[in-house]
Formats: sequence, structure tokens, C-alpha cells
Amino acid sequence: MLLVFPVGSDHERDRAPVATLALVGANAAVYALLAILGEPGAKAVYERLGYAPASPGPLALLAHLFLHGSLLHLAGNMVFLWAFGPDLEDDLGPKRFLGLYLLCGLAAILGHDLFVRLFQPAMLGERTIGASGAISGLLGFHVIRFFRFRLRVYYLLFLVVYVRQGLGWVPSVLFVGLWFAAQLAASLTSTRAIASEVAYWAHAAGFLAGLGIALGTRQLRRGSAELWLSRGRERFRSGKWWQALEAYQHLEKADPGSALAAAEQARCWEVLRKPDQAQPLFAEAIRRLLARQDVAGACDLYLEVATAFPDARAPALDEAGLRALVAECERRGKQAKAAPLYEALMGG
Repeated sequence: MLLVFPVGSDHERDRAPVATLALVGANAAVYALLAILGEPGAKAVYERLGYAPASPGPLALLAHLFLHGSLLHLAGNMVFLWAFGPDLEDDLGPKRFLGLYLLCGLAAILGHDLFVRLFQPAMLGERTIGASGAISGLLGFHVIRFFRFRLRVYYLLFLVVYVRQGLGWVPSVLFVGLWFAAQLAASLTSTRAIASEVAYWAHAAGFLAGLGIALGTRQLRRGSAELWLSRGRERFRSGKWWQALEAYQHLEKADPGSALAAAEQARCWEVLRKPDQAQPLFAEAIRRLLARQDVAGACDLYLEVATAFPDARAPALDEAGLRALVAECERRGKQAKAAPLYEALMGG
């Protein structure tokens, strides 16, 4: 027997996973409270707030996500939540992450409701609890947005008298793909059963909801852009200028209109000593930054260009753009570097 649990990824995060911690804490707190109430009290709560297709209530649509029937049930769900949640929260922000979580949880329980009505009518009155449907949605979103990353997993192998455990790395796509295949197989098998203890169709529905939301919001394109940016920078650091340029051109295709894509291509042309190719791309990157109201970023790039090409003319900008750059240069005390901008404003 082989048991494998995800414990994290190699995606570098910039913010603390506050919302993910809050979800873990809320689930743990609810479980602890029910343990204090004892079995009769907990059973009454499950009957009141668990979701049953025969008597669906608006409160149960949300409350069932925070109820767990055993410590193992809770621990398994929280392990997966902690493995995938922080990456998504870092990328989406706490509010949108929580929105994704709840939306996937809703899709999961409605998918389970439909399955029970179609294939297991004997279970219409049975209560369903647990966060696994919402967490399955996070897996579906994660595998699209972060397809290029690896997951760190803990494995435990039992072979009669042989036991081995440890930590390892597996591609995210491989792990999530195998996980979903197992859930889908169990879901299809359960269609022939009168009843089932695990709501596999909730897992499948939640996963497909997360997958659909990710594809609908172009997360695959964002992941591709991140991939080409990473490859370009790695090749640039290694002195592989032409290969880096090719990667940044792919970045431009994955993220059209990206100021970063234009700027990085320009830097490649600069080190290749091709100023005629570099300068127009620098100017285009500055225009794109100004269009996004990022005057500070545009000024940073302009000063870089002014240093690399002292004799270059001012980038071709409209009057508003030129004035914005001049004002930012003056604020930084870089009047000398701004001389071409002054000339452009004066019509020189």
C-alpha cells in the first residue's frame, strides 16, 4: 500500500496565507466544539446543518463545509487545504481566494445533489458534510494556474514487512491528474451502488468547477507567461542571450501588451549590441507602463535607457506622457537625464 500526501509546492509566495489559516482554524474550532458537545450534540448539529438533497436549506449549503465526522476526516481535508490554499491565496488575494473556495464548495454539493437524485435516491435523506468538495475545486484551479510547479509530498509505503517513508517532489500536473482519475473512477463505480459513504461526485464536481473557473479567467495564459518569464530570466543570467530573447518573445505571445515582455526583449537586444532593436522596445515598454498609470515604473525604465544609450532621443510619447516622465524625473532630482524629454516637449 502506498499513501501519498501533498505538503506544499515550490512556488515562492509573497504574502502570509491568512485566509487559508483562518479556514483551517475555523474547521478545527468547529470540530473541537462538536467534540465538547459529545456524540448526541454533534449528531444533532449534523442533522441540522449537514446537507441532504431531500431537504436542502440555504444554511446547510455553507455550514456543511465546516463539519467533519472524524479527526481523520478533518486532518485529511486540512492537509490538502494547506498544500494548495497558500499558493492560490498569494496569487488571488484573500477575498478572491475565499470566493473561489466557497463557489467551488457550492458547485460540489450541487453536483452531489444531482448525482444522488439520479443514481442513489435511497440516499436523498442522508446528510453530507466536509470541506473536500471546496478543496477539490482548489486543486482544479491550482493545476491550471500553477501547472509548471512541483508538489512536495510525504509518502508512506507498506509492502508486507517492508516499510518506507520520506519526502519527495512530483510534478503538480501528475499528482493532481492521478488524484482526479482516482476520484472519477470512484465516482463512476458509485453509480452502480445503492449507497456510498464518500461523496465522490462532490469531489469531481468541485474539481471541474475549479478547473472551469481557471480556464474561464485565463489562468492558463497567466501560468504560461510566468513560465516563459522564468525561463527567460534563467537563460539571461546564464548568458544565453538569444535563447532568453526567444523566451521573452513567447512571453509577449502569452501576455500581449505586457510592458515586462517588451522591456526584457529590449534588454536582450541591448546586451547583443543591437541598439536599433533595443530602443524601440524600451520606448514601447515605457508607453505600456504609462498607459497603466505606472509613472514610477516608466521613469525607472526611462532612466535605465538614458544610462544605456546616452545619445538616444526621447521615446515617442504624447505630451501627457512626456510631462509625466519629466515631473517624475524632477521629483527624483534627475533633471540632467531628462534633457531629451525637455527637448521633445519644446518640439526640438
